[in-house]
Amino acid sequence: MNKLLTTIILLCFSVAANAQAEKPSWIKVLELDAKYTATEDLSYAQNASYRCSAFNMIFGALTTRDRPNDGIGETMTGRAFEFLQLGDLFGAVKIMNSGGTPDFDKSTADGDMYQFMIKTYASWLNYSFANFGEYTGDPDLAAEITFCNQQYMAKALEIIDGLD
Repeated sequence: MNKLLTTIILLCFSVAANAQAEKPSWIKVLELDAKYTATEDLSYAQNASYRCSAFNMIFGALTTRDRPNDGIGETMTGRAFEFLQLGDLFGAVKIMNSGGTPDFDKSTADGDMYQFMIKTYASWLNYSFANFGEYTGDPDLAAEITFCNQQYMAKALEIIDGLD
């Protein structure tokens, strides 16, 4: 499954490479986290988790393509699945808190929203490469992946610990 998803993501990346590379105008993951902190609305934590997942997924696939033997891409892809599960958990808790029953058989990774996030990050990576000479040259992009992997994962786990 991991190789299949990586192949699909690389295809998304190659499609995005042919498209106009641009920096997204969406809210940063750091800001989504701040909104969660201010409101405790799990939608913000869910969206931040999915965004961190999508970023790790596309960047992990890119890294695996460019440096297949160092294991970094595989580590990032694994982290992507962890973020994806956290997002699904936040969504399930939100549904249950509203009296609903979550559909655990539905895969978020197959959804349009998640695929859009992957394509948007692929475009941003292309923008960064075109304008800064490296995939993580754009300071905002570097800050996004750093925040996801160094701070948000710990924050998401704290949120889980605080759930009833």
